[in-house]
Amino acid sequence: MRSLIKGHVVHICCAILLLCLIISIYLFLGVKYGMWIVVRNPKDVSNIIIKGTPLIFTALSVSFALKCGMLNIGVESQYIVGCIAAVLIEKYLCFPAWVDIIIIIIFSMFISGLMGILIGYLHCVKGINEVLTGIMLNWISLFFSNWFCRLKKFHKPGTIGTYPVSTKHYTILFHNFKNSEIGRLFFSEHTILNSFIGRTDFNIGIFIAVLCSVAFYCFFKYTTKGYECYITGIDTRIAKRAGMRVQWNIMFGMAVAGALSGLGASLYILGQSPHAIFTLSLFENVGLDGMAIAFLSNASPFLVLGVSIIYSSLLYMGTFIQATVGIPTELVTILLGSIVIITEVIKRNREEM
Repeated sequence: MRSLIKGHVVHICCAILLLCLIISIYLFLGVKYGMWIVVRNPKDVSNIIIKGTPLIFTALSVSFALKCGMLNIGVESQYIVGCIAAVLIEKYLCFPAWVDIIIIIIFSMFISGLMGILIGYLHCVKGINEVLTGIMLNWISLFFSNWFCRLKKFHKPGTIGTYPVSTKHYTILFHNFKNSEIGRLFFSEHTILNSFIGRTDFNIGIFIAVLCSVAFYCFFKYTTKGYECYITGIDTRIAKRAGMRVQWNIMFGMAVAGALSGLGASLYILGQSPHAIFTLSLFENVGLDGMAIAFLSNASPFLVLGVSIIYSSLLYMGTFIQATVGIPTELVTILLGSIVIITEVIKRNREEM
């Protein structure tokens, strides 16, 4: 009885603390700077969706691996090599645009999938912990990306990045139409559409992300392979006794997880400015943020969609308040980190009850 009461007290205290934190920040911005509404027009909504789309793919990647019993902390490396693969293969393609786009996406998924298989193989066959492998591959991929950006064939003079991909490979909705005279006239007469689509990089990525979430759910819910992967994730001993190929299931799960990261990376390169990769000193945190979203969503594909958009809105708010009133984006990062920790505390206490 005492443990039950204690658990409820912890839940209530964590919820109150989180609520007070969010309300205090909101009131501070509203009272001092008049920023009661961060999402002011359809353009803001569109930018939040655009920013959240890569997060959906990396969160699905981590969630898929978790379902198979693996912590895909190397999701950042899979995303990075997916971006590199997209920029690399795009330079050598000369087929019709839609064929090129399919090839770019498949190639990025393949390369990122290989990265996932490598982590799974080292874990299953060599017994190396996936966390160690993932962390090391994250840094290897980051520095490999920086080296790639300096290659003469890909480096754009006067910048610290590569040449952007060709405009014919953009997956932005109505890209050619928006730049035509008829398109400009149409969007000038439709203010909402112009704000939501005409003035943003709104692309097909969000629709593919929704389809991937549905496929994720159906795979584990209705397929035999999905059930085997799920049982493997729960307890490998049970899976072995049932005659399941545990090592194969783990490597398969990591391959799919890597492919999801590569899919998100290719759609980012083809669908969002600047359509290139740049030399970085630190991670962009698309993969690591996706990991936080996966934990917040409890590895549920449909919750991933909603949490990613909420997470993206908070990141967008951070960029907005920094540009508007000079408040550093670290404030939002602290808030997001606090949300993740508090949510995990609540989840663990609930499991103990």
